[in-house]
This record gives sequence, structure tokens and C-alpha cells, in this order.
Amino acid sequence: MNNLIEEIVDCVKLPFNEIVNDTKIIMLSNKVFYVANYKKILGYSNEKLSLKISNDYIEFLGENFTISQINKSEIIIRGKIKSFHFGSDNDK
Repeated sequence: MNNLIEEIVDCVKLPFNEIVNDTKIIMLSNKVFYVANYKKILGYSNEKLSLKISNDYIEFLGENFTISQINKSEIIIRGKIKSFHFGSDNDK
């Protein structure tokens, strides 16, 4: 995993600590998504998940969302993802 992170750091030309501590989102098809380094859950329902990330937020929209795993900084959601978007705190 460290080799992949090092390749990403080299490719995007950002400092290593920014890459490691920044929010990471992995989507498997449109059925599972994993988010690491989120700050807090702003809202959760069967059709919507909103997460605080840094000074912004990300919102996932879909169907049949269920939390399959959660801890202080990571969450895995299963369900049909229809869309997602990023916004700033000024948008809400």
C-alpha cells in the first residue's frame, strides 16, 4: 500500500502528509463505498449520507444505504449509489 501512496504523491506533486491525512474515497462499482479520514456524519438515511471532510462536505445519494462498518475515521456503506457531490460549508 505504501508504494501506491508514494506513486500517488509523486504523480500529483503534493506533500506526503497531505495525501496520507486527506479524505480517501474508494467506490466498488456503484454498490459499496469506503470513506477514510472523515470528520463527522452530518446526516444519514436509507437514501442519503452526508459527511464532513476537512472544511467541506461530501454527499452520497442512492437507495438502500446500510452502514456495514464504522469507526472513528472510516465508514463503509452498501447500497445503490446514484450520485455524489462535494460542497463547502458555505453551501449549506
